Amino acid sequence: MALVLADRVKETTTTTGTGTYTLAGAVTGFESFGSIGDSNTTYYCCTDGDDFEVGIGTYTSSGTTLARTTILQSSNSDNAVNWTSGTRTIFCTIPAEKLVFEDASGNIVVSGGEISMGPTSDTNRLRLIEDTQQTNEVLKIQNDIGHCTIGPQNSAYNHFVTDRSANYFNTEIQLGTGVIRSYSGDFTLRREASSTARIRITDGETHSDQNFTVSGLLSATTKSFVIDHPTKDGFKLRHGSLEGPENGVYVRGRTRENIIELPDYWKGLVDEDSVTINITPVGRDQGIYVESWDNQRIVLAGTAIDCFYTIYGERKDVDPFEVEYEE
Repeated sequence: MALVLADRVKETTTTTGTGTYTLAGAVTGFESFGSIGDSNTTYYCCTDGDDFEVGIGTYTSSGTTLARTTILQSSNSDNAVNWTSGTRTIFCTIPAEKLVFEDASGNIVVSGGEISMGPTSDTNRLRLIEDTQQTNEVLKIQNDIGHCTIGPQNSAYNHFVTDRSANYFNTEIQLGTGVIRSYSGDFTLRREASSTARIRITDGETHSDQNFTVSGLLSATTKSFVIDHPTKDGFKLRHGSLEGPENGVYVRGRTRENIIELPDYWKGLVDEDSVTINITPVGRDQGIYVESWDNQRIVLAGTAIDCFYTIYGERKDVDPFEVEYEE
């Protein structure tokens, strides 16, 4: 059963009382209610010139009747009119309360109900609904598979909510502020188990400094870089990160002097008590040893010094991390 509108449909009726109208045939120059189709509904108006009744009627081709399914407006306090004897005209109309139109401000307002795209018999049609179950008025887009609700639920956030297990986007998502934040729980980047795609984090541009910044702890099972192979066409080069139980830093180099000057930032970055120093003489035994050190320089002792060095330390600008911990 569908609601059908048709042009120039007008008949007469002599029905009395408040029951179903029996239709007496089309008025000259008009169509009959047969244009509506058996078991379909339509908007109608019945009047004798004095009293009137506007409503939704259900047409039945057998017996050519129109049932008074819903009364919308009438001269009988919006109830079914109790017709006395006589002939009345009954015709298709569009009730004012069912019209969709621009108001004086150019807005279209639908009070209650929904906006559907597709025949009402199609359960997969697109439906736009006011979601009255939410605290604030929001828009619900629904079909027979599920729905999503769009609109602000409080003064802080706009909400995009669905009853599906996930949201799918077939193209990139662009953010004006550049921030993705988890409201509650962990934030996870994950690919489908069956996918061979790699997860990449990049800004798509080339810069002289960093492309990706993490403020806080970055954890991974393995950490590596992959680049185009520098000497073999068609190959990639992968190196893993050297790992240890600390937030470690180092400097290295070669010196022929007995003093190794550390970078000026070293004293603000490194815990002096964590420093270790490796010295490798070049060419011969030079009797080299570390005479003293602080967070500004390393002093070596030996003869005709020429050596490689590596100096390690643990950062003091962040708290040491717990190496072994319970899940």
